[in-house]
Amino acid sequence: MILSSATHIFRFRGDNINTINELVNNAIWHSKNSILNDPFDMFYHFDKESLKYFDKSDISTLIDRLDKITGEGRELRELLDKNELGKIYQRFDEVWGDGFASGFLIEFQKNVAVASFTKNYNSRLMWGYYGNGMKGICFAYNRERLKGSGIELFDVTYDDKAPRVDFYKYLLEMARGEPVSVNFDFALVKHSDWEREDEVRSLHFLDTEAVYEHQSGIEVPLQGCCIDAIIIGERLSGDMRVFIENFAKKNGIEIMTAKADFTNYKIQLESK
Repeated sequence: MILSSATHIFRFRGDNINTINELVNNAIWHSKNSILNDPFDMFYHFDKESLKYFDKSDISTLIDRLDKITGEGRELRELLDKNELGKIYQRFDEVWGDGFASGFLIEFQKNVAVASFTKNYNSRLMWGYYGNGMKGICFAYNRERLKGSGIELFDVTYDDKAPRVDFYKYLLEMARGEPVSVNFDFALVKHSDWEREDEVRSLHFLDTEAVYEHQSGIEVPLQGCCIDAIIIGERLSGDMRVFIENFAKKNGIEIMTAKADFTNYKIQLESK
C-alpha cells in the first residue's frame, strides 16, 4: 500500500487501553483542552488595537450598546463629537476588555475537544515521543472515509506569536443585529516550537451534558472502518501486538512495521 498525506492522515497511539478502544469502538477520542500537553493550546490575545481602525459610525454603534449597559451614552457621544477617541477606547476596554475576552476563552476551551493527527508517519520525533519509542502504533486513516464520517480536518499553523482575536468586531456585529462571524482559527495555531509535528486536527464541539461531565474527552463515532493500515513500532511486543495483528487480519486492515534503518538513518516501513 502506498501511504501519502494526500490520501491518508496518521495518528500515533501508545501501548494502552485507549488504543484498543479506538479500534474496537470504531471511534476517535477527542481530548478536552485541560489535558492537552501544550499549556498554550487554543489560546489567544485580545486585539485591542482594532478599535483604531473603526470609523466613527462604528464607534457610535458601540456607544449605543454600552449606553444600554451603563447609561453613559451621552458623555461618550460628547467625547466622540470632540474626537477624543482615546478616552472612548479606554472606557470600552474597562467594560469589555480582558475580562470579556478571558470569559469567552474559558467557555471555548470547556466546550471544544480536539483529536490530533500528523502528515508524517515516518518522523523520528513522532515515533520517539507519541509512538512511545517505537513501542506504540500509528493508524493510517483514509481521509475520504473520515470526511464521510463527519470528521473535518484542519491543518495547524505555527507562529512565534500568540494569535489575536478581534472581539470588538463581534460586539459590533451583535450591536447591528448581524450574524456574529466568530473565527475559531486561533484553535489551529501553535507555537513554532511544535512545527516539526506537522499537526492536523479535528475539533469537536461538546454538548452541554458532555461539557460538565467529569471526563477528559469524548469518543466521536465513525461510520464504518476508516483505517487502511496499522503501522506497528518494531519494539511493540506481547499481548498488545498479538491483539493488533489479529484485529487487523480479521478486519482486512494492512499491517506494516516501522523499523529504525541505521544504514540510511531514517524510519523504514516493511509490509508484514
